[in-house]
Amino acid sequence: EMRRDGIEPDKYTLVALLKACGNLKEIDLGQRFHGDARRTGLSSSDSFVATTLISMYGKCGCVDEAKYVFCGMKVRNTVSWNAMISVFVEKSQGKEALKLYAQMLYDHVDIDLATFVVVLQACGLLVAGGKLESNSNSNTAMCLEIGHALHSQIRREGIVPNFFIASALISLYGKCKTIIMAEYVFTSMIEPSVVIWNAMFSAYLESDQGEKALQ
Repeated sequence: EMRRDGIEPDKYTLVALLKACGNLKEIDLGQRFHGDARRTGLSSSDSFVATTLISMYGKCGCVDEAKYVFCGMKVRNTVSWNAMISVFVEKSQGKEALKLYAQMLYDHVDIDLATFVVVLQACGLLVAGGKLESNSNSNTAMCLEIGHALHSQIRREGIVPNFFIASALISLYGKCKTIIMAEYVFTSMIEPSVVIWNAMFSAYLESDQGEKALQ
């Protein structure tokens, strides 16, 4: 109807439409809107549009297309880096997510709470998928080291972990069978939500401590 009225879409229109395509997994329409964004130069020059494109392709399972948009961005901010790492996590590509995180640190990009969450989730994927890797013990040690580093940074900066960060930390520590650290995170939460309780149950089960889970 907007088009019939002769009104041209702007970047806010494109962002809304791309989000709708991602939610509905309408990849064909999403690619059409990507074409519109490319013709106007917004797909590379506007971080808001480009980041939404990355998320849309990720929700549609199109990792290569998301990478294409990310690599073509003229300026990347923290949100766009997080979006690309999230795409890898959603597709269970833990190694690729951690490689991108390493590049993010190398490029001195500021990290935020969302970065903590997706990187911890990537570590959890690698530990959980250890049996598929050539050296699962090495993966566990590396992921535990990254988890400790992020946890230390959170404490050092005085960040109060929200339930996303806390549950990701508890989950990672549980998968690494470092149950004392999982308990430390759990007890540091003033009012743990059901998500945190569930994460702690899972951590006990990962560490073969079913009795503690029942207690």
